[in-house]
Amino acid sequence: MRPSGNFIVFVHGSLAPAADEWDKLMSLFRAHPNLAAVRTLVFTQGGAPNAAQRADLAAVLGSVKMPISIITDSIIARGAGTALSWLNPALRIFGPNDFDAALDHLGAGGTERRTLRAIVDELRRDLVTSSLPPARRDF
Repeated sequence: MRPSGNFIVFVHGSLAPAADEWDKLMSLFRAHPNLAAVRTLVFTQGGAPNAAQRADLAAVLGSVKMPISIITDSIIARGAGTALSWLNPALRIFGPNDFDAALDHLGAGGTERRTLRAIVDELRRDLVTSSLPPARRDF
């Protein structure tokens, strides 16, 4: 997860967000001085918040209808996104080939678009690197 101005970028692998990562996101939302100005971009390979995490998000957002773009081709993540969209009609789900439409939904301008793409790419690389087994050392 990485904030950038009023944008928050979140990249998931195939599992639900770890509890500590989710807690950081909820803390970030709670501490933001103008939650209505926040825009969230999520890129997921299938990981989606579990029921308790979705309830946390609904409680933190309250009546705020934060624009959220979820980019995924996962049916499971799409289902979780659909459930969240019932509480937040400003949430939209996009396929990986619709990255530009996802950024349009968030109102991202030229420089912001480049920055958000770069953050997603970096977080995706970090995700791959962190999921690799430790290097084997032969002594």
